[in-house]
Amino acid sequence: MKHPDLTDDVIGPLRYDERLDWYGGEWRDEAGSVEFSLNLDDDEGVEPALARARQVLKALAGYTNGAKEYAVSRLLGLKNESWVSEDEQCVTPDEFKGRMTLQSIVFEADGEVTFYHHDGDLFGGHSIEIGMDGNDVFFHADIPG
Repeated sequence: MKHPDLTDDVIGPLRYDERLDWYGGEWRDEAGSVEFSLNLDDDEGVEPALARARQVLKALAGYTNGAKEYAVSRLLGLKNESWVSEDEQCVTPDEFKGRMTLQSIVFEADGEVTFYHHDGDLFGGHSIEIGMDGNDVFFHADIPG
């Protein structure tokens, strides 16, 4: 089913990607820009994910900081125990957060949000993936491919 491209008053233009069956856009603010996607709900279309995107993107700095704090709580030990080379010092929490760079965000119709970060070579180029539920509770941290 073909979906029209949209323009939202808060987050701007959204382009439908037929191949991935989602809407995509780019958020720009004083901190920079980040790509995002909105997954569709079978019954309600893009609106649930769009509403969640508006909420999160308007307060992105706070959410990004929360995601980084959660990443530190879940992944810093892994970094310092298994991903430190012989000539490298253990990474501090501030260094860990400083090396993470937000790359993209995925918004689900059920309110879940996934933040993808460049790892700043903390984990050999793997992404750092942080999941947050619809109640703003972080629940998942991983380093996928």
